[in-house]
Amino acid sequence: MQLFVDFLDQRIDLAQAESLTFGREADLVLDTNPRLPPVVGRFVSRCGQWWLRNERRDDELLVKDLCSPSRCSIAPGAEAPLWFPSAAVAFACGPARYEVSLALGVPHRGPRVSTRRLNAEQRALLLVLAENRLRSRGRDASLPSNAQAAALLGWSITKLNRKLDHLCIKFAKLGVEGLRGSPTRLASDRRRRLVDHCIAEGIVSVADLAVTAPAPRSTHGSARSATVSA
Repeated sequence: MQLFVDFLDQRIDLAQAESLTFGREADLVLDTNPRLPPVVGRFVSRCGQWWLRNERRDDELLVKDLCSPSRCSIAPGAEAPLWFPSAAVAFACGPARYEVSLALGVPHRGPRVSTRRLNAEQRALLLVLAENRLRSRGRDASLPSNAQAAALLGWSITKLNRKLDHLCIKFAKLGVEGLRGSPTRLASDRRRRLVDHCIAEGIVSVADLAVTAPAPRSTHGSARSATVSA
């Protein structure tokens, strides 16, 4: 089984018998933050199972399932098997927070969404939701509330909710999990799941923020200008 590791614009595909460290001076360099240890953690495969070892001496690593509320903690010096098909490894170093995304097996369960399959308003909505995460370079930054996002776009809250619904449906049909509710689980965390997926897949990036400027607000609910046509 393969392991796919993502951090910002870096993506590494690991086959069995390979290993990967991440940290300040590791195979996957996360940041130059002096508080970040040279090696934070290590992914290693043994007997067909992927494991994560916490190489830190002072704090735990949190592994969060991106498709459910499930999570597990790995103590300093300990290791644990990776069971979640799609997850994020979260940890803090001083005031800075980091998340490394990972997926087991085949990373795409359906056709990949390209930027050209998003219209201008869908892309503008994604960029507003993802902006804090993109500017924080992968740290666990908060997303704007729906009301804040609507104000930035010059939309009504009703329009934003409708556009968000349509966007989640589009990605859910292509196999992205955690974007729809069910009788046993509400999709209350769908915005974070949507943003995590779109950043990991390169659907939105820091470069988009540099070339996408806010358009004048309109009472008719026009969105930010976007560089990708419908």
